[in-house]
Amino acid sequence: MRAGLVAAPLTVLLLVIAVANCTTEFDPSLLQSFRRDAAAAADAANLGGCTDGTRALPGDTPEACGQGGAQCRACPLATPYCAMGRCVVERGVVALSATGTVTAVVDRVGALWTFGSNRTGQLGLGPVSGDRQLPGIRVPGGVRAVNVGGDFDGHGCLIGSDGGLACWGANFNNESGQPTKGPVLSPTRLGDGNDWRSVSLGTAFGCGLRGAGSLSCWGWNGSGRLASTTAEYSPEPVPVGAPIKWKSVSAGIDFACAIGADDAVYCWGSSEEGRLGGAATSPAPSPIASTVPFAAVSAGSAHACAIAMDGSLWCWGRAVEGQLGTSGGASTPTRVSAEGAWASVSAGGQHTCALKSDRTLWCWGAGTVGQLGLDTVTGAPLPTRVGERNDWSLVAAGTKHTCGATDDGALYCWGDNREGEAGYATGEAEKRVPTRIALTP
Repeated sequence: MRAGLVAAPLTVLLLVIAVANCTTEFDPSLLQSFRRDAAAAADAANLGGCTDGTRALPGDTPEACGQGGAQCRACPLATPYCAMGRCVVERGVVALSATGTVTAVVDRVGALWTFGSNRTGQLGLGPVSGDRQLPGIRVPGGVRAVNVGGDFDGHGCLIGSDGGLACWGANFNNESGQPTKGPVLSPTRLGDGNDWRSVSLGTAFGCGLRGAGSLSCWGWNGSGRLASTTAEYSPEPVPVGAPIKWKSVSAGIDFACAIGADDAVYCWGSSEEGRLGGAATSPAPSPIASTVPFAAVSAGSAHACAIAMDGSLWCWGRAVEGQLGTSGGASTPTRVSAEGAWASVSAGGQHTCALKSDRTLWCWGAGTVGQLGLDTVTGAPLPTRVGERNDWSLVAAGTKHTCGATDDGALYCWGDNREGEAGYATGEAEKRVPTRIALTP
């Protein structure tokens, strides 16, 4: 459901790997020794820094990583390579999604990682379990994109490097695309063809975009989620809005929004609290009440936000917790007043987070468990900058937690962790500031 949607290509900082920066020869045995020391790795991850294999050292400091990055073995994500005086993240994040009690990540080698609750098989790791799970590899490679949806009964879908779509998790409403209802314990093929371009999951349903611009949805049709009147449930993808060609789609809790080839935002499903943005209540997708051309849209639990072609940000729907970033509620798109252009946005449960074109991170809305990353449990009715970093590349707002990635691929999460959805193992129920999460194979 909540993946960071990029409105315009961000200029990625290239880390030129320069082994010459290392002044000591890399010893593979040190890497193996480090990886055996899981406790030190966990401590280092919680500190957001490095470890020398026996103790945690906060930050990418000369003490931790060596002058010029000489001791690259000291990083939590151990690697023999240095760049710009720092250790290069080996398992860097390239795709990210968060929902109620689960977070999913795709790393640079195409492996899928999930963490959080597995009570309906939503981690894709086998038998269901109520025990929270730390970050672990579920698919070793060949994954291009991932999205997770739902709340406690969650599900997930991935797109493979071959363009095929596979889903897992809750399937009580056919939301994982299988005709037999019940948990799907591992990624299982959904639909046919190898031309899937993107996927977005809501509560008990999902939608996917194919290469030719066609859009289809599956699962439960309650409140008109599938934009169809043909069936209450469908394990098979049901075409949406033909012959309209689509550019992107985002599924909310019981509604969805998509951008057409005309750059207009269309929404369908539940109209409660204005979540359709003024679109006509109809089984078919209807345009929101705006003539602004849009580049990206993100649907949350009961609100949505979209970035216009000019970089302006517009939100609509439920506003009780301040998630719209405006002075009040809005049943039609209302511009979020803030300086600078926006690059990506992710609408969560009762909060929203977004990146500006200068790579700064901003969040607003409910902050009851630290999901805004502002070191408080107080909400913020207007966009508020998170920390001082200006190297954020991805952000995904879940129901009550948030995760983000920086240019070097490092993963950070904050907010609710009662089900392990924020990925840290300290036993703390929440973190109020971005906290480094180590992806250690």
